[in-house]
Amino acid sequence: MSSNESLQQDMLNILNYVLKHDGIIPYIQDIYDDENKQVAKYEGLLRVRDAAAIFMYQVIS
Repeated sequence: MSSNESLQQDMLNILNYVLKHDGIIPYIQDIYDDENKQVAKYEGLLRVRDAAAIFMYQVIS
């Protein structure tokens, strides 16, 4: 098995674990435009918590 395939399998194992153990933590936050003094857009972040660590992913921007 190549290192890339091994990494993919590790990620699948982590995702299976967090899906079974409610380990997905969503965050939605606004991005403020200082020049226009208003919210310009929003972004969604996804944190995946497993037994070893918390991984952060930007899922929407």
